[in-house]
Amino acid sequence: MGLTDETGSVAQAYLYDEFGNMVGSWGGVDNHYLYTGQEWDTEIAGTELYNLRARYYEPWIGRFVSEDPSLQSGYGSAWGYGGCCVERASVPMSFFVGSPQDLNNYLYVTNNPVNLTDPVGLQAREGCTATIAQEERGRIREAYRECLKEMPYGWGLVEWVEFWKTGRRGGGTCADQAAWVGTCIRGRVRMRCCTLTFKCHIIHATLRIDCYEECGRLAERRRADPWLRPPGWR
Repeated sequence: MGLTDETGSVAQAYLYDEFGNMVGSWGGVDNHYLYTGQEWDTEIAGTELYNLRARYYEPWIGRFVSEDPSLQSGYGSAWGYGGCCVERASVPMSFFVGSPQDLNNYLYVTNNPVNLTDPVGLQAREGCTATIAQEERGRIREAYRECLKEMPYGWGLVEWVEFWKTGRRGGGTCADQAAWVGTCIRGRVRMRCCTLTFKCHIIHATLRIDCYEECGRLAERRRADPWLRPPGWR
């Protein structure tokens, strides 16, 4: 990896191992944007970490120093919310785990730094150009509409009566329905550029989608509420 000057000549060169540990460097340019173009932060006393926006990455151990914030309370914790239609929902582990690697909330790019990058500290991305991110958003919206049609929770007269009596509908809470639709979407769309998170509110639960382009720019953020059965993402 190298930096060039205005003439196109290499002014600074770097050599890294797979996880971003610098093996060697040549040149005299003072530069703090190193491995995968991310900021090498030396201002925290006693540490040298990469600042990947949502959290810090430690190349010596190939791990983040904190858990994935999308899986912390309010976004992914299946067991930390209360008041969502009164009772706790049985959110399936399949909603949060796309692969066995996802069980470790500190992993960097699912242990595959040769092929993947993570510019924002939330999800590994591979080739997320603007076009690819847009196509993926379209597939997710289509999957959302199809999953709503298949959702086993109705919204007819019987379900209205049940809702007013118990706070549930068709045997499930708002959290159950959001988790069911989210799991259904994940089963239909392989997400490379977007993240789908389970958002817990004080008395409700929804889904949120964040789509990023390769440089880490947020391309789109939308929210869906399967409980209200809207026609698409808001």
